[in-house]
Amino acid sequence: MRKNVPAYEGVTIAEELRRNIQNSSNRFSSNEKFKLIASFGASTFPEHEETIDKLTEEADKALYRSKESGRNSVNLAYNTRMC
Repeated sequence: MRKNVPAYEGVTIAEELRRNIQNSSNRFSSNEKFKLIASFGASTFPEHEETIDKLTEEADKALYRSKESGRNSVNLAYNTRMC
């Protein structure tokens, strides 16, 4: 969780992390290669919610959308607040 990061920047940071994980070179102790992937969900204050619990809930929903869409992706929470 990071404070004072606009939604687009949070998604950019998560996408960079996802890409770095995907492109990492990994080996078991037996020297056998293996690949890692990651999925991320993000939400921002106050666009998506106003409490930490609700922000976490919205980010979790976005994470599940990433997983449902084939994994190895980044999704931003929908704008759920009624202004």
